Amino acid sequence: MQNKNLIIVFLDSVSYDQFLRANAPAMKSIGSVHLALSHGSWTGPSFASLLLGEPPWCSVQNCEHNKILPRCINIFNEMRKKDYHIYGYTSSPWAKALERRMKYYNYSESLEDMLSDFLETKKEPFFVIFHILETHAPYSFKGNIRETVWRDGKPVVELEKKAQLKAIEYVDTQVGKLMNEVRANFLITADHGEIFDEKNYGHMWQDLSFCPGLLKVPIIATGVS
Repeated sequence: MQNKNLIIVFLDSVSYDQFLRANAPAMKSIGSVHLALSHGSWTGPSFASLLLGEPPWCSVQNCEHNKILPRCINIFNEMRKKDYHIYGYTSSPWAKALERRMKYYNYSESLEDMLSDFLETKKEPFFVIFHILETHAPYSFKGNIRETVWRDGKPVVELEKKAQLKAIEYVDTQVGKLMNEVRANFLITADHGEIFDEKNYGHMWQDLSFCPGLLKVPIIATGVS
Protein backbone atom coordinates (compact mmCIF):
# COMPACT_ATOMS: atom_id res chain seq x y z
CA MET A 1 0.00 0.00 0.00
CA GLN A 2 1.28 3.46 -0.89
CA ASN A 3 2.45 5.47 2.10
CA LYS A 4 0.27 8.59 2.32
CA ASN A 5 1.54 10.00 5.62
CA LEU A 6 3.38 13.32 5.28
CA ILE A 7 5.54 15.14 7.84
CA ILE A 8 6.89 18.65 7.27
CA VAL A 9 9.76 19.71 9.54
CA PHE A 10 10.15 23.48 9.49
CA LEU A 11 13.46 24.51 11.08
CA ASP A 12 13.60 28.09 12.31
CA SER A 13 16.49 30.33 11.21
CA VAL A 14 18.68 27.72 9.48
CA SER A 15 20.54 28.79 6.36
CA TYR A 16 21.52 26.43 3.57
CA ASP A 17 25.27 26.68 4.26
CA GLN A 18 24.81 26.18 7.99
CA PHE A 19 22.71 23.07 7.44
CA LEU A 20 25.40 21.61 5.16
CA ARG A 21 27.93 22.13 7.97
CA ALA A 22 25.73 20.46 10.56
CA ASN A 23 26.15 16.89 11.72
CA ALA A 24 22.60 15.79 10.88
CA PRO A 25 22.73 12.21 9.55
CA ALA A 26 19.07 11.38 10.16
CA MET A 27 17.65 14.34 8.28
CA LYS A 28 20.25 14.07 5.52
CA SER A 29 19.44 10.37 5.08
CA ILE A 30 16.05 11.33 3.65
CA GLY A 31 17.62 12.53 0.41
CA SER A 32 19.98 15.05 -1.13
CA VAL A 33 20.13 18.51 0.42
CA HIS A 34 18.96 21.06 -2.12
CA LEU A 35 19.09 24.86 -2.12
CA ALA A 36 15.72 26.59 -1.85
CA LEU A 37 14.79 30.27 -1.61
CA SER A 38 12.65 31.36 1.30
CA HIS A 39 9.72 33.71 0.74
CA GLY A 40 10.73 35.85 3.69
CA SER A 41 13.59 36.87 5.96
CA TRP A 42 11.51 36.08 9.05
CA THR A 43 8.81 33.62 10.11
CA GLY A 44 5.67 35.67 9.39
CA PRO A 45 5.80 35.93 5.58
CA SER A 46 7.61 32.63 5.13
CA PHE A 47 5.16 30.55 7.17
CA ALA A 48 2.16 32.28 5.58
CA SER A 49 3.54 31.35 2.17
CA LEU A 50 3.89 27.71 3.21
CA LEU A 51 0.30 27.57 4.45
CA LEU A 52 -1.25 29.43 1.52
CA GLY A 53 0.99 28.37 -1.36
CA GLU A 54 1.54 32.01 -2.33
CA PRO A 55 4.46 34.45 -2.12
CA PRO A 56 4.12 37.13 0.58
CA TRP A 57 2.97 39.89 -1.77
CA CYS A 58 -0.03 37.72 -2.68
CA SER A 59 -0.70 36.25 0.77
CA VAL A 60 -0.70 39.61 2.59
CA GLN A 61 -4.20 40.38 1.32
CA ASN A 62 -5.37 37.10 2.82
CA CYS A 63 -4.06 37.88 6.32
CA GLU A 64 -5.39 40.25 8.94
CA HIS A 65 -3.62 41.02 12.23
CA ASN A 66 -1.16 38.22 11.37
CA LYS A 67 -4.02 35.73 11.09
CA ILE A 68 -4.98 33.88 7.91
CA LEU A 69 -8.54 34.71 6.92
CA PRO A 70 -11.10 31.87 6.69
CA ARG A 71 -11.78 32.53 2.99
CA CYS A 72 -8.26 31.44 2.02
CA ILE A 73 -7.09 28.22 0.50
CA ASN A 74 -5.01 26.74 3.30
CA ILE A 75 -2.85 23.61 3.21
CA PHE A 76 -4.51 22.26 6.37
CA ASN A 77 -7.98 22.62 4.83
CA GLU A 78 -6.89 21.09 1.54
CA MET A 79 -5.29 18.07 3.22
CA ARG A 80 -8.39 17.56 5.34
CA LYS A 81 -10.48 17.48 2.15
CA LYS A 82 -8.25 14.59 1.06
CA ASP A 83 -9.21 12.73 4.26
CA TYR A 84 -5.99 13.39 6.14
CA HIS A 85 -5.89 13.81 9.90
CA ILE A 86 -4.12 17.15 10.32
CA TYR A 87 -1.72 18.16 13.09
CA GLY A 88 0.47 21.18 13.72
CA TYR A 89 2.93 21.99 16.49
CA THR A 90 4.88 25.18 17.17
CA SER A 91 6.45 27.29 19.89
CA SER A 92 6.61 30.38 17.63
CA PRO A 93 4.02 33.09 18.39
CA TRP A 94 4.14 34.10 14.71
CA ALA A 95 3.14 30.65 13.51
CA LYS A 96 0.49 30.37 16.22
CA ALA A 97 -1.04 33.71 15.19
CA LEU A 98 -1.23 32.71 11.52
CA GLU A 99 -2.78 29.28 12.07
CA ARG A 100 -4.73 28.79 15.30
CA ARG A 101 -4.94 25.05 14.77
CA MET A 102 -1.22 24.75 15.48
CA LYS A 103 -0.78 23.45 19.02
CA TYR A 104 1.26 26.11 20.80
CA TYR A 105 3.98 25.54 23.39
CA ASN A 106 4.93 28.66 25.33
CA TYR A 107 8.59 27.66 25.63
CA SER A 108 11.20 27.12 22.94
CA GLU A 109 12.66 23.85 24.28
CA SER A 110 9.51 21.98 23.24
CA LEU A 111 10.46 19.55 20.48
CA GLU A 112 10.41 16.39 22.59
CA ASP A 113 6.99 17.34 23.98
CA MET A 114 5.69 18.01 20.45
CA LEU A 115 6.82 14.61 19.23
CA SER A 116 5.42 12.84 22.27
CA ASP A 117 2.04 14.57 21.90
CA PHE A 118 1.88 13.70 18.22
CA LEU A 119 2.79 10.04 18.68
CA GLU A 120 0.19 9.65 21.43
CA THR A 121 -2.68 11.13 19.39
CA LYS A 122 -1.90 10.45 15.70
CA LYS A 123 -4.35 8.75 13.38
CA GLU A 124 -3.53 7.68 9.83
CA PRO A 125 -3.29 8.94 7.21
CA PHE A 126 -1.77 12.04 8.78
CA PHE A 127 -0.40 15.38 7.65
CA VAL A 128 1.69 17.17 10.26
CA ILE A 129 3.82 20.30 10.47
CA PHE A 130 6.47 20.69 13.16
CA HIS A 131 7.75 24.26 13.38
CA ILE A 132 10.91 23.91 15.48
CA LEU A 133 12.27 26.84 17.49
CA GLU A 134 15.29 25.15 19.08
CA THR A 135 17.35 26.25 16.07
CA HIS A 136 16.41 29.92 16.65
CA ALA A 137 18.59 32.11 18.88
CA PRO A 138 19.52 31.59 21.68
CA TYR A 139 19.65 27.96 20.42
CA SER A 140 18.37 26.41 23.64
CA PHE A 141 17.11 22.86 23.74
CA LYS A 142 16.13 20.38 26.42
CA GLY A 143 19.11 19.81 28.68
CA ASN A 144 21.01 22.77 27.22
CA ILE A 145 19.42 26.08 28.21
CA ARG A 146 21.55 29.04 27.15
CA GLU A 147 21.54 32.76 26.45
CA THR A 148 23.23 34.69 23.66
CA VAL A 149 26.86 35.50 24.53
CA TRP A 150 27.65 39.21 24.13
CA ARG A 151 30.98 41.06 24.01
CA ASP A 152 31.37 44.82 23.61
CA GLY A 153 27.66 45.16 22.91
CA LYS A 154 27.64 42.55 20.12
CA PRO A 155 26.93 38.83 20.01
CA VAL A 156 30.04 36.65 19.78
CA VAL A 157 29.15 35.28 16.37
CA GLU A 158 31.50 32.29 16.32
CA LEU A 159 30.08 31.04 19.61
CA GLU A 160 26.53 31.59 18.37
CA LYS A 161 27.26 29.81 15.11
CA LYS A 162 28.60 26.77 16.99
CA ALA A 163 25.61 26.87 19.34
CA GLN A 164 23.20 26.67 16.41
CA LEU A 165 25.10 23.72 14.95
CA LYS A 166 24.75 21.97 18.30
CA ALA A 167 21.02 22.72 18.29
CA ILE A 168 20.66 21.29 14.77
CA GLU A 169 22.42 18.11 15.95
CA TYR A 170 19.94 17.83 18.82
CA VAL A 171 16.98 18.29 16.47
CA ASP A 172 18.43 15.65 14.15
CA THR A 173 18.56 13.14 17.01
CA GLN A 174 14.89 13.76 17.80
CA VAL A 175 13.84 13.60 14.13
CA GLY A 176 15.75 10.32 13.85
CA LYS A 177 13.71 8.91 16.72
CA LEU A 178 10.51 10.04 14.98
CA MET A 179 11.62 8.34 11.76
CA ASN A 180 11.95 5.08 13.70
CA GLU A 181 8.42 5.42 15.10
CA VAL A 182 6.39 6.21 11.98
CA ARG A 183 6.19 5.31 8.33
CA ALA A 184 5.90 8.60 6.50
CA ASN A 185 7.20 10.82 3.74
CA PHE A 186 9.28 13.72 5.02
CA LEU A 187 9.91 17.25 3.79
CA ILE A 188 12.49 19.21 5.76
CA THR A 189 13.23 22.88 5.18
CA ALA A 190 13.68 26.18 7.04
CA ASP A 191 11.56 29.31 7.24
CA HIS A 192 14.59 31.57 6.66
CA GLY A 193 18.30 31.70 7.32
CA GLU A 194 20.52 33.40 9.88
CA ILE A 195 23.45 35.78 9.40
CA PHE A 196 26.69 35.09 11.27
CA ASP A 197 29.37 37.71 10.68
CA GLU A 198 31.09 40.47 12.62
CA LYS A 199 29.01 43.30 11.13
CA ASN A 200 25.63 41.63 11.07
CA TYR A 201 24.01 38.93 13.15
CA GLY A 202 20.55 37.43 13.17
CA HIS A 203 17.65 38.10 10.81
CA MET A 204 14.63 40.31 10.22
CA TRP A 205 16.47 43.63 10.58
CA GLN A 206 15.76 46.12 7.81
CA ASP A 207 19.34 46.19 6.53
CA LEU A 208 19.43 42.37 6.39
CA SER A 209 16.09 41.76 4.69
CA PHE A 210 17.56 40.90 1.31
CA CYS A 211 20.84 39.28 2.39
CA PRO A 212 21.26 36.03 0.43
CA GLY A 213 22.10 34.18 3.64
CA LEU A 214 18.62 34.91 4.96
CA LEU A 215 16.81 33.66 1.87
CA LYS A 216 18.92 30.59 1.03
CA VAL A 217 17.56 27.61 2.96
CA PRO A 218 17.92 23.83 2.74
CA ILE A 219 15.21 21.53 1.47
CA ILE A 220 15.13 17.72 1.59
CA ALA A 221 12.23 15.53 0.54
CA THR A 222 11.56 11.81 0.48
CA GLY A 223 12.18 10.43 -2.99
CA VAL A 224 13.93 13.55 -4.34
CA SER A 225 17.60 12.86 -5.06
